[in-house]
Amino acid sequence: MDAGRPAGALRGLTATEARARLARLGRNALAPEPSGATLRLLLRQFGNPLVLVLLGAAVIAGLLQEFTDAAIVGAIPWSSVACWAS
Repeated sequence: MDAGRPAGALRGLTATEARARLARLGRNALAPEPSGATLRLLLRQFGNPLVLVLLGAAVIAGLLQEFTDAAIVGAIPWSSVACWAS
């Protein structure tokens, strides 16, 4: 037997102990994500001054007809939401 494991660790729980833990602690499952969480995250991004600067720079780049720059700079806030939402 491995010295680092408690007795019975290799066998697992008995059915009785598993039922008792299920009744006491509930299922081992993640809580569902609230609906609209991604949209709230996106809207909350607009409170960040750096995001506002990036969006302003994207608008200015678009007005100067630098559409590639505008698209790249404008995509940064969207990609940050995608990273945090996943």
